[in-house]
Amino acid sequence: MKRPTLANDRARAGPARGYATQLNAFLPIVGQLDRVTVSVVGDEQVTVPAGAYDAWVVTLDTGDAVSRLWIAKAAPYPLVKYIDGRNKATFELESFVADQ
Repeated sequence: MKRPTLANDRARAGPARGYATQLNAFLPIVGQLDRVTVSVVGDEQVTVPAGAYDAWVVTLDTGDAVSRLWIAKAAPYPLVKYIDGRNKATFELESFVADQ
């Protein structure tokens, strides 16, 4: 059996700290298209009502607000916590059962 390449090993490890990209996002509440910079700023363990998760910390920067997300490192990579950069509302995962 052929050993996976280093590139495949990196892909399985997840996003690298410092990774950033831009994308267009439609904001239906205000009816506008925003240019958003998505950046992986680190990783940490976060505890929410659904439990403790090792997570990537990601920011979404629209230029006038920065939101913060914690995405679990284990598949299927649920969004564990979100702090909205505009209104400072915080959302936390209440419960989660992964498909078998």
